[in-house]
Amino acid sequence: MTAHYSHNQHHRASEPIQVRRVDRDQPFAWLAAGWRDFITSPGHSLLYGASFTLFCGVLMLLNGTYPGFLLVYLATLLIVGPLLALGTYTAAWQLENGFPVSISESLSLILTRLGNLALLGFCLLIVLTIWVKLSALILALQAHQLPTDQTLISAAMQDIPGAKSALILMLGLALLLLTVVFVCGVAGVPLIVDRNVEAMRAIRSSIRTVLQNPLTMLCWALMILVLFGIGVITGLVLMPVLFPVLGYASWHCYEDLIE
Repeated sequence: MTAHYSHNQHHRASEPIQVRRVDRDQPFAWLAAGWRDFITSPGHSLLYGASFTLFCGVLMLLNGTYPGFLLVYLATLLIVGPLLALGTYTAAWQLENGFPVSISESLSLILTRLGNLALLGFCLLIVLTIWVKLSALILALQAHQLPTDQTLISAAMQDIPGAKSALILMLGLALLLLTVVFVCGVAGVPLIVDRNVEAMRAIRSSIRTVLQNPLTMLCWALMILVLFGIGVITGLVLMPVLFPVLGYASWHCYEDLIE
């Protein structure tokens, strides 16, 4: 696969990026395609899923020191998710083109796109830093009496002073930042993997795909949130399956949206 990409890399990076309009029910087809990819290569898929689950577990352990930051950690996973799914994007390409899934080939491909991916990763890091800092500030100002053994949600349900206002502010902030990440990354990250286009050009193209398919993209974003939530609610038991399926589906989403 690396040779295949390297041969066309220069040409594809300069190609015009054309955005398609897709049907509103297309996200269901993307999920179905993602599930088929998972079934085709369950071993590699579970390895990708287990790696992400381990990352989730580490963050959840860190959360154990202060449950009030539970929402912070959950949003963090969604913010960094597009970059953590890089391996599944390349694996989906390999499966679609009849190649065996190869982690080493995927890593080689990602390394050739490292500059543009690093720039996009830096943008996500800025978003993540804003999220963590503002969340800490909200908790400090609005919910400074929050017990260290309670989550913000449970504290809000018990009418602990400042908890409800802090929860509303944090949910609003999380929704805003996650929207930015989704709009910029839904086609932006796969574009870099596929064509190695400049990070800013990939982001602009991703924004165009969302603007031209607003209802479809809203449906897709909600599906991601629901399935991710199921993975968390089940104690990460289903996450090794859900993460690669969503990663593969995201690649098929990109292929439908970009000519």
